[in-house]
Amino acid sequence: MFRPVLSPVLSIALAGVLAVTSLTATANPARAGSNNDVATVILGAAALYLLFNDHNNGSKQVHYNHGLRKVVPYKCRSVIRTRHGKRRVFARHCLKHNMARKAFRKLPNACKTSIQTRHGWRKVYKAKCLRRHGWRTS
Repeated sequence: MFRPVLSPVLSIALAGVLAVTSLTATANPARAGSNNDVATVILGAAALYLLFNDHNNGSKQVHYNHGLRKVVPYKCRSVIRTRHGKRRVFARHCLKHNMARKAFRKLPNACKTSIQTRHGWRKVYKAKCLRRHGWRTS
């Protein structure tokens, strides 16, 4: 929840700690290594690691499709004969009942048409058109 605000504040704080520890390490006269010097070097290295690691994680932005797959169920496919030859279509009623609501709403209107059958007019989606718009069958 506080990650966006905390991340820049943490980076600035670590940069400040790094600057202060660098100054204190160079201001002391030369002497044999002590526990304080070792702690300063370790703290500085940890600050650098966190600073660069945080920077790299912030630059990676992954965009997810949130589960919307452009797939229509194969069982809704029909082949109809017209005077122009065979046409492959997907019955709208079948798609509506066998697809997730969000995916069904994303079907392109350009592919929607009506055909006349023995049982009256039916709303369908043209298979070629769906393919051109990136939809595939399951």
